[in-house]
Amino acid sequence: MQQTNTDFTQPGLILEACDRLHTGLFLLSARYDHARAGTLAIGVHLCAFDPILLCVPVRRGHRIEPLIRDSRSFAVCSVPIHDRALRRRFETHPSAEEYHDPFDAVPVMGLETGAPVLRMSALAFDCEVVRHVDMDADHELYIGRVVAARINGDAPPPARASEIGQLHTD
Repeated sequence: MQQTNTDFTQPGLILEACDRLHTGLFLLSARYDHARAGTLAIGVHLCAFDPILLCVPVRRGHRIEPLIRDSRSFAVCSVPIHDRALRRRFETHPSAEEYHDPFDAVPVMGLETGAPVLRMSALAFDCEVVRHVDMDADHELYIGRVVAARINGDAPPPARASEIGQLHTD
């Protein structure tokens, strides 16, 4: 018989319940003209089957936003949760004025839209934006119609948010 945990205050109970949702670590990327940007996201969610739509959270104010807006597209790739090199490269939260290409020296490819896709990713989706949801929160949502996908080996196992840890601590 499964026990019910009632010892938590409601905020603690909410955090514990959210931690039990299966998720993963993903790289959201976009390209417009010669500019490329990427940011890490916890969780990508299938939100419709006809057409196939994915929902991706993006930290508000990241320089990837104007690239997604102007190109009307993005890619999302799975990232191993313990890949420290990719986390260091894409975990920072640079402003739009701070330009450096985070994909320099990273093997990437393009699918349908040309957004950078990590060659080593087990899963990759290329999407055209169908909706941008600007919320009163620290993240915004982008919903994209999947126009191409790539499978490269076994899918990463589902993880808990606490295994991934907090992103964008700056």
